[in-house]
Amino acid sequence: GVEVLDPELAARPVRAVTHRAEDLGPEVIGVGVHEWYADLHPAMLAATTPAAALLVDRPGRSASGSPVLQVANANVALSTLAAELEGRPAQRIPIVGVTGTDGKTTTTTLVASALTRLGWRVARTGTLGAQLAGAPHPLSRTVPEPPELHALFSAMLREGCEVAVMEIGSFGLRFHRADAVPFHIGVFTNL
Repeated sequence: GVEVLDPELAARPVRAVTHRAEDLGPEVIGVGVHEWYADLHPAMLAATTPAAALLVDRPGRSASGSPVLQVANANVALSTLAAELEGRPAQRIPIVGVTGTDGKTTTTTLVASALTRLGWRVARTGTLGAQLAGAPHPLSRTVPEPPELHALFSAMLREGCEVAVMEIGSFGLRFHRADAVPFHIGVFTNL
């Protein structure tokens, strides 16, 4: 957890967290993450839309006058905040994580199919998108950004899924997208 010592900051309502400067608003926390395609820290600080707060991992000033909080790792902070704001849904469903150089999609599909044949209501996520109890659900990427990922776990619970099988690519690991996911079983296909 996080203890906010400033009473004014602690009293601000927060309804969402984002890594996208264009999604900022008065009840949104913006996080300047590092991604494979860009360092989003400068864009977050340059945004002119006021936010509940901006979290960054190096010093800077907000162009909008929003409070700026420095954290050790912005990507980890985004993962943690997204899970918290969504009510930690990943803690209420067993999750099998599959990673490795090759065979992740095949392995997640086989494991999900086997569990389904055993009578479980299964969610599967990965390169092919997501399936929630057999229904397709589009994804932005193999391992979505944490706000989308934890909203997906909430959707799994609403759909009555009893277990999730999740493909974890190297970018998902490198950029801490699944840091707040408590995997019950890990599968490493190969290197």
